[in-house]
Amino acid sequence: GPYLNFKIKQSIILTNIFELQEDYGRIYEIGDKGKFKSLKIVIEYPAPNTNKPLHLGHVRNMFLGNSLANILRYIGHEVFEVNLNNDRGIHISKSMLGYKMRGINHLPEGVKPDHFVGLSYVKYNLELQKNEELNEEATNLLKLWEAEDPETRELWKKMNNWALAGFKETYKNFGISFDKEYFESNLYKKGKEIILDNVKKGVFNKTEDGAVIAHLKDKFKVPDKILLRSDGTSVYITQDVYLSFIKKEDFDYDRSIYVVGNEQDLYFKQLFAVLDMIGFKEDKYHLSYGMISLPEGKMKSREGTVVDADDIYEDIQNLAYKEVDTRYPEITKKEKQFRANIIGMSALKFFILKFNPKSDFVFNPKESISFEGETGPYVLYCFSRIESIILKS
Repeated sequence: GPYLNFKIKQSIILTNIFELQEDYGRIYEIGDKGKFKSLKIVIEYPAPNTNKPLHLGHVRNMFLGNSLANILRYIGHEVFEVNLNNDRGIHISKSMLGYKMRGINHLPEGVKPDHFVGLSYVKYNLELQKNEELNEEATNLLKLWEAEDPETRELWKKMNNWALAGFKETYKNFGISFDKEYFESNLYKKGKEIILDNVKKGVFNKTEDGAVIAHLKDKFKVPDKILLRSDGTSVYITQDVYLSFIKKEDFDYDRSIYVVGNEQDLYFKQLFAVLDMIGFKEDKYHLSYGMISLPEGKMKSREGTVVDADDIYEDIQNLAYKEVDTRYPEITKKEKQFRANIIGMSALKFFILKFNPKSDFVFNPKESISFEGETGPYVLYCFSRIESIILKS
């Protein structure tokens, strides 16, 4: 599109700096205090499924959610970061079946627990190519879970705990923490109650085969949405309906933001329409973002070709360590690792966040770690140079 080149007189900037001194650049901290209403804002991310490790897409999600929270706090809003763990459903049943088929009844030593769970999901999908009846087995396992079958619940709990333990380690490495975590397994029953109550009120309808449907096409201009399956089991939107109420109860927020990829754009239009139908008209917003991939192409977790967040973290740390080792061979290994961690994370965050959230892009680890151009390490270098000039002045 069109653009405009312009130059700013250095004298104006320098005058500003000398006048404001330590307050220069802190417009929201100093200049705008009390000029706007501070809001309570809930940001929900990254909402992983507990049947596989966090992947590269989650890294973009986490950085967007966390950076948005930091920006909103900086300008004076009260922000709560929350996470929804999708720990039940047909995808979880598939992992459980995969685990049974693998025949390994313990967590192998040296294997990160969430990665072990993810391999079970891959196993299921590999076996599904040979035997399509496994889909029916997964559905039956979900029914057993919802019926609270003890054996099914015991295996589910064991695998979920493995996944959550792995997530915790990944979040720590990426500097992510939450004010509260929610679990789909604690929400779906109340969600079903809300849906069925609104069937009685005539808000939702039942199809000929017994499923519950929300008719959205005429009023909201989006496709109709199934809210409960014909066999009575819940779907993803079932728990999301109840979670909206719970978040409001927990934080009494003014605005609720969902950070979710653009493949779910239609889903959120449907969710917000369903919530409006039942009278939940609170301020809600879907922060949609594009896909991230590596030069090799798009990731597919079902095929086991997904790029794990842990692998990206390790790769970027190794690249940063090599750079530090080359430039400062005389410092200790501990100091090299310390610097590599800071430089590596700056490289990763800057590269991912410099793109418009709506854009798809290819993540290149080697390009991100460069000390030249639009990169995190270059920004750190500029910062250190400025600090050095200030100290000498």
